[in-house]
Amino acid sequence: MAEIASRYVEAGKQNRASDLLSQALQVAKDSTSLQVVTLAEISGVYAQAGQYDQALQVTKIIEDAYWKTHVLVEINGKYAHAGQQPDDKARKILHEIVREAG
Repeated sequence: MAEIASRYVEAGKQNRASDLLSQALQVAKDSTSLQVVTLAEISGVYAQAGQYDQALQVTKIIEDAYWKTHVLVEINGKYAHAGQQPDDKARKILHEIVREAG
């Protein structure tokens, strides 16, 4: 589902992508075996769509420190790649990375 949502983002259909990501998030919460990878993908697509707050909310569900750090770095990279200036949101993401890595 996250991959399909990513395609919607690329096509400029942010609302459809958000709807699909919400569904994927519910599925991930109900499935422990695929949960971490699915949550990582969902968070990445939210970041791709410029919905950084949503992406950060999803990372709070990820319990595995490696995956959480990986996803936070990915969010930060997408934030920077989007041309966003360093601000409180960027500092918040970096703070989360340092906290998880420490």
